[in-house]
This record gives sequence, structure tokens and C-alpha cells, in this order.
Amino acid sequence: MIDWQLIIYQAIPYLMIGIPILVLVNWFLKQNIKTRQIELSIAMQKEVLPLKIQAYERLTILLERINPETMILREQKQGLTNLQLHALLLKNIRSEFEHNLAMQIYLPVKTWELITKSRDEVIKLINTCSGEVKPDAPSIELSQKILERNSNEVSFHIKQAKDAIKKDIQLYYFS
Repeated sequence: MIDWQLIIYQAIPYLMIGIPILVLVNWFLKQNIKTRQIELSIAMQKEVLPLKIQAYERLTILLERINPETMILREQKQGLTNLQLHALLLKNIRSEFEHNLAMQIYLPVKTWELITKSRDEVIKLINTCSGEVKPDAPSIELSQKILERNSNEVSFHIKQAKDAIKKDIQLYYFS
């Protein structure tokens, strides 16, 4: 017959040694996994941080480039009609925006919404002014109308978006 009592007495020393070893090995493996996760996170941060800062830089440039004053100075040419300048300004805004569209993945949603609101306000200003000027008149008329009407609202939205970018940079990267 099997003597269960003898088996239990012989197994107790093995269990007393084996269970603590298993607990220690489990703890060591968990610590090792945590350490590797931290190392991976630091490595990812080193690669992603420059991309995020570059995104903020590019979006600041976008806001400067779609500012009506700078856009008019950059795009005004002799011989254009109002209709041609209107189309050129809208094309440039669309092109600038599409070129930087992917940068939104690095921004908080609220900041991106402020940038798109700025773009929309500039487009609205250009469209409104274009509707008030004859299509075949010299483009200087549209330019003057845009510069006259470049309201505080458009400037406010662009400034608000720039301030949000500055705040994000300060808050997330240099605090």
C-alpha cells in the first residue's frame, strides 16, 4: 500500500524550497518586463519628440502663410483679375493646409480645431471680399478690400491658434 503520510513528509521540504523560488522567479520576470517597457517608452520618446516639435513648427508656419496680409503680399502680381487672385488665394490656402494635414496627429484636438477655425475664417474673409468686387477688375481692388476687412476676428483666430500651439509646447514638452 501507498503510505501517504510518508509521501507528504518527503514532499514538504521540496514545497518549502520550490514555492519561494517560484515566487522570486515570477517577481523577477515582472520587474524585467517593467524595465523593458520603460526602456522602450524612453526610446520611443526620443524618436517621437522631435517629430512632434516639428509638427508644431510647421503648423505655426502654416498660420503665418495663410494670414491674409502675408498672403496678399506674397501672391499679388501685375495683370491678375480679382477672380484670378481669389482662386489663387484659395488654392494656396488649400495647398498649405493639405501639406500640413498629417501634423494633426501630434496635436491635441482643441488646438487642431483652432487651426482649422483660423483657416475657415480666412477663407470666409476672402470669399466675402471677392463677392463685393467685380470679377474682371484688377486684383489690387480685391487685395485692398481684404486688407481693409482683415478684421480683428480673423487676426483673433490666428492669434488664438498660435497661442494654443505655444501653450501646448510649454505644457507638454518644457514643463
